[in-house]
Amino acid sequence: MVAPYTGGDILFGNALVRHRLAARYEQGARFHVQAGSQPVPSDFDVLFVVRADGQLAPVTGKQKITPLPGDTAVVMGSP
Repeated sequence: MVAPYTGGDILFGNALVRHRLAARYEQGARFHVQAGSQPVPSDFDVLFVVRADGQLAPVTGKQKITPLPGDTAVVMGSP
């Protein structure tokens, strides 16, 4: 639970709120894991990056995350 006055952030940003993720999944989009050194296709969205040191870096409304070589990216997109 987060207090209403803390000014939290939105996981994955406004474009990927729960109902939009569910709708994309129903339309065939899937979660994929790929090496950070691979380019992310333009129709895919990065959700999380596991840094080379094991730190989890989620994408939020305020923070875009770019996978780097040595990282692992969790993305959502078409099969």
